Amino acid sequence: PNGDEGVVALSKQTGWDFMAHNRWWQNDTDYAVQNGGKFPFYLEKSSHAYPGNGFALPSPESGFWSFFFSYAASMNVKLYNQDWLWTQFLGMELTTRTLGIASRWLEDMGFNALKNGINIQMCMSLPRHALQSLSSPAFTQIRTSDDYGPSVRDGQWRIGRSSLLAVALGLAPYKDPFFTSSRNESHGKVMGPEPFPPLQAAVATFSNGPVAFADGVDFVDATLLNRSINSDGCCCMLSHIIVLVGIVFPRDHITVAEVFNGFPCTLLMYSEIFYFYSI
Repeated sequence: PNGDEGVVALSKQTGWDFMAHNRWWQNDTDYAVQNGGKFPFYLEKSSHAYPGNGFALPSPESGFWSFFFSYAASMNVKLYNQDWLWTQFLGMELTTRTLGIASRWLEDMGFNALKNGINIQMCMSLPRHALQSLSSPAFTQIRTSDDYGPSVRDGQWRIGRSSLLAVALGLAPYKDPFFTSSRNESHGKVMGPEPFPPLQAAVATFSNGPVAFADGVDFVDATLLNRSINSDGCCCMLSHIIVLVGIVFPRDHITVAEVFNGFPCTLLMYSEIFYFYSI
């Protein structure tokens, strides 16, 4: 209740920090000057890659990211999740055909996040996004798994391949949230049951990245979650992040045929950082 004031009050009452999540910018965003807002945006009416959608991106000179992260910091946001990175990038003619625009987008984001003490998590990243994280220490983590979904994406926990790149870049690998219980939770967007909660929890913990659970309030297995934390309530950390053993690559010929955005591709199984757009 009480909108933004209520969020600030909740943070003060509980001592909680917040994480904010963002998808891609649509061409009718209220922030854009063209739509009555305060900040210049690039707007595109249609998308060749994603027909039926119109994309937008803040202009590098707009001052948008300075405002955005300053406001987020006032709400006690400590982590910003920039999701749908490949959709934002591939969806615009501007980012795919104008040299420097896409890198400036992430540079401005990282600079202003760092200035306001906010970390950034990258999600749905192409390799070029992962490499761009080197432009700012504000980029601290990256999702290395596919979306979670019991029975739909049972191999989603296999993050060893993608984590190799993340670790090399100094990013903490992140596995998408999971159900801690095998109880049949069917009232949410993600349907259960999860067949192997201990496996999900172990991979999330051994990634040395965030450990996030997706259960409804009455479905959380606190006993299992407590195995991922120490007596101070902090996540247990390994001295070495778990990744795929390098010797596997020459012997591993298992691939999955994918058709992604209309382009036939071959994808190393269960890798979230998709290599085939890094040309």
